[in-house]
Amino acid sequence: MKLLNIEDSESDYQFMLHHLKKNGILDIVSERIETEEQLRSALLREKWNIIISDYNILGFSPLDALSIIREKSKFLPFIVLSSPISDESVADMMKAGVEDFVIKSHLERLPTVIKRALREFEVHEQEMKSREIAKKALDAKEEMLTIVYHDIKNPLAAIQLDAQLLELLSYKEPSEEMMVDLRVQAKRILRTVDCLKVLVGDLLKHNKPIHDAEFEHNFIIRKTYQNPLHVLNEVLDSYRPLIQDKKLSVKKSVIQKKMMAHFDKDRIFQVLSNLLSNALKFSPLGGEISIELEETEKSDYIFTVTDSGPGISEINLPHIFEKYWTEGSGSGLGLYICKSIVESHEGSIHATTLNDGGASFWFTIPGSEMSPDGMNSSAKKTAEIIAIRKELRDPSQQNIYIIDDDEDLREVMTWAIEKEGYRVFSYGNAKTALEDLHLFAYPPSLIILDFHMDNMNGKEFLDIKKHNDQLMIKKCPVIMVSAAPLVVREAIDPKLYAEVLFKPLNLNRLIVTIRKYL
Repeated sequence: MKLLNIEDSESDYQFMLHHLKKNGILDIVSERIETEEQLRSALLREKWNIIISDYNILGFSPLDALSIIREKSKFLPFIVLSSPISDESVADMMKAGVEDFVIKSHLERLPTVIKRALREFEVHEQEMKSREIAKKALDAKEEMLTIVYHDIKNPLAAIQLDAQLLELLSYKEPSEEMMVDLRVQAKRILRTVDCLKVLVGDLLKHNKPIHDAEFEHNFIIRKTYQNPLHVLNEVLDSYRPLIQDKKLSVKKSVIQKKMMAHFDKDRIFQVLSNLLSNALKFSPLGGEISIELEETEKSDYIFTVTDSGPGISEINLPHIFEKYWTEGSGSGLGLYICKSIVESHEGSIHATTLNDGGASFWFTIPGSEMSPDGMNSSAKKTAEIIAIRKELRDPSQQNIYIIDDDEDLREVMTWAIEKEGYRVFSYGNAKTALEDLHLFAYPPSLIILDFHMDNMNGKEFLDIKKHNDQLMIKKCPVIMVSAAPLVVREAIDPKLYAEVLFKPLNLNRLIVTIRKYL
């Protein structure tokens, strides 16, 4: 027990300690002080369990001391010792927050009073910790809700646009072509609803109470046929600013044959992102990071991330994938989550320390044969776009570039705009779109641009476009789309775009607006 005694008499201080030890309170670390300055200093340098003050100290009353103590701790026990005083004085002190009052001639009461005060203080401390834990949990849930809300908006917008398309189709004469279009829209709505169901399921799963502060993460794996190299490039691109900030060089090596594999793109992105983040963290300024992707003879894929940091000690190496294990930083869950995701794909993950410094992490994804019928709708759409671009097209046809990071929204807009006779090029990444804009075979007639995108947002895209050497690109009209049009108008020079449309989009207005500028 750490006891601070405000007392101007050394003999009274020693007499009090004698009574405490005599009554079984033996483990005491104590200090005697006499002034306000000493009290403030003692509170700053030590965490006390209890403070006992004499009532009669010249120029320093118990209530003055209590006021200073309450600045530091709301519940730290404060007991007053004194010769007999009036009931009114005792009442005033108790009302002010003094824990108890003990007459010096009855010091045998003091041990009992101290034990009770310490029990109550411990209860208050536990309550404060519980409230802090509850607040952290609430903050985490609020953050999660914000993320889920953001993720839900785009599927809802896609459903709304598909519903508008279905309504437009309902006014047309029935035909085989119309039935095909109806099926396309219906399947797209069903796919988007499935996406929403997964998001809501994840939300409900994370909303369950966590017992005994135990973290459990059940991963939902949604495998589709994807190009592993594209995922690797997306992760690298997302970390490009941080790589440049640390002046790191990145060495990328790829040995790939089939181009497609069967895995959950978002989860593997999460693993690569975690490993690359660690490599950035531990590599020194100006160091090197190596990224490798290799397809084996069995069509398995091996991803490797190597840093130029201090490496991992042989003692710690067997434990780095354990839950909550940490070497002094982080939560100890990052590598554990990586291991869980990889194993959910029936793969394995490993790490080693290199002889010349640095650490290397690698994980595998088992290969699987892919039939053409097994290709998902996204892959089919990509293949169709590639095939279309290879065809010789009418050079007089007007070209519309859609740049939006939501795939379903782009698909709906592409379908509707192509119905109007325009050639459409769809991009989920503004940087890639900028590169393709320079293709003279398909000069842009109009650009539909989302404002809120990762890596490069709408404003950054327009800032680069206005300095383009090609006059056709520089003068090409741009229709901005955003869920926050006021933010767009405040952030971007109005000379850089033609109009702003509100998300979720009204499909009829989108077509009317396109016709207005073409």
